[in-house]
Amino acid sequence: MRSEGLDRALEVLGVGQLKGRPAAEVVAEIAEHIAGQTEGPQRELLADALRYALFEAAALQNEGSYENLKEALDQFLQRDGVDGLIELFLTEYVFDRVWMLVENHVDLKTESNGAADAMGVAVENACRSNVADLIADSKTSGTFEATDWFGSGGQAAAEQLVADLEARLTGNKQ
Repeated sequence: MRSEGLDRALEVLGVGQLKGRPAAEVVAEIAEHIAGQTEGPQRELLADALRYALFEAAALQNEGSYENLKEALDQFLQRDGVDGLIELFLTEYVFDRVWMLVENHVDLKTESNGAADAMGVAVENACRSNVADLIADSKTSGTFEATDWFGSGGQAAAEQLVADLEARLTGNKQ
């Protein structure tokens, strides 16, 4: 997508029929197509994280047009690169997984919605920091380009981050 644009990326994914469709439909179909490699709750988490990352990268709301999406994603990729999109995706995926694990505990331990919200922001920041470290480490080790970040490689890396963060948040050492 970075080098040849959204039209070509859709063709490569086998969903070229989405050209010209509303942004929300394009993003939803891309997310479902990529998440289609997984099953069960993981599929839903993966698709949700992909949708979030694409909308966040494009800085669009659901009513955006295909041309708006195309232009915004191009600008994002020129500015932040593919690694920026990967970071958005993995941060959302890791946060969703970690928050599912600790949300009830946070609700029980906090006395107000404001405190729970603050804890959510702190957990999200921890996820973002850990994802940034993971990406930097993979670049340093030379594995970044060889990793399928939106597929099984990214999911495995994210699950390891989830396990590490869960252990730190709950005080259980692994």
